[in-house]
Parts: sequence; structure tokens; C-alpha cells
Amino acid sequence: MLSYLFKHQAHHQMPNKKQCRSRYNTRPRAEHLKKQSPTNGKNLMLMLKNEYSTGSNEPTIQFNNGAYTDGIANVFWNVGAQVSGAPICFRISYRENGIADGNEQEFFRINNNGNVGIGTSIPDNSYKLIVNGSIRAKEIRVNTGWSDFVFEKEYILMPLKDVEQFILLHKHLPDIPDAQTVEANGIELGNMNKLLLQKIEELTLYMIQLEKKINELENK
Repeated sequence: MLSYLFKHQAHHQMPNKKQCRSRYNTRPRAEHLKKQSPTNGKNLMLMLKNEYSTGSNEPTIQFNNGAYTDGIANVFWNVGAQVSGAPICFRISYRENGIADGNEQEFFRINNNGNVGIGTSIPDNSYKLIVNGSIRAKEIRVNTGWSDFVFEKEYILMPLKDVEQFILLHKHLPDIPDAQTVEANGIELGNMNKLLLQKIEELTLYMIQLEKKINELENK
């Protein structure tokens, strides 16, 4: 069975065209990958391995435009995994002409704790997914509690006079975070939807109370 073991001794440094021609003197050709005997329960098809005595250890697949400056490709995509040192992660990055010092821009990262970052190289350990940018989706499902407790007999509805005093003092509704808190910390979609529904249900009860009072006055 055929397997491949690649050992790279320098990160992101690739041979130039002249070196490739002198080493192989032939055009690249497609190779067939065939699985070997299972390793750790896996049918191992391809292994990338770096052996460094110092520095980072990040086996990488690079797609580049074939042009190099000081041993570094001018334009490339890197798909690599840092397997020792810190942080241990899998990442996808890109570099194009004009980016200083050969640094690439990282677009995607998975840390070894399973946390994912998109558009950021430092996923927040508090979240399984963090996105530095906008998200568009057809549907998002959030598992959360709901606010129908407002309609329970035991629920105490705040008198409107007290609501007014709270608003005059705090400049926001009871149970709803203030603007400064939201601007600093954002909102939790599930909890905020629950709070907004609570306010809608409370408004419904206020309207029912008001209608009853109006009917009483009209019937006098």
C-alpha cells in the first residue's frame, strides 16, 4: 500500500522554480493516494509531519502563485495545524502582495478545545464560536426559556405608576439592561427575546386591565 510522509524543515519556505527543475527535471504529475494499514483506528491517507528543534511546529499545505521573494511565496493560502507549543490549533490563512513582512491574514481557526474563530486569530474561550464580522442565515434556532409565567395567577404585575417612576429614575424598562451594558457586553439573543416577550405579555395584561376599567365607566 502507498502512503506519503512529508517532512518540512522550514515554515512557509518553498523551493523556487529553478530548484524544482534541478531536483526533479520533470513536470509535476498527479499521484494516487492509497490507504495503508489502519493507524489508531483510522485509514491514514496522508500525513504531514514537521520536525523542529526550536520554534513552532505547524505542518502546512500551501497553495501559491509560484512567485517567491526571499524564499516566501508572494501570494498563498495556507492550511496548517500547530501540533506542539502554543496555541495548538488548526487554521486557514491567506497572504497577498503588499502585506508587510510576509505575514498572512488568518480567516479560520479551531483551537484544541474545539472553540472556533472566524475572522479572528484569538477565539474567546468563553464561546464555542466567535465571528469577527456579520453573519447572514436563513434561520437561527436558540434553545431558551420562555415568559408565559407572566400569565400565572401568582405573577405580580408592577403597577404602571411604579413603572413610570422606574423609567424616570433609570431611563430604561424594569428587567431590561440599560444601553451602556448592551454597548459594552452585547446581548444574549435567547434571554433578550424572553425579556421582550415578558414586556409584551405585561403590556397585554395592562391593556386588559384598562379595558375593564373603561367598560366599568361606560356601564355606570
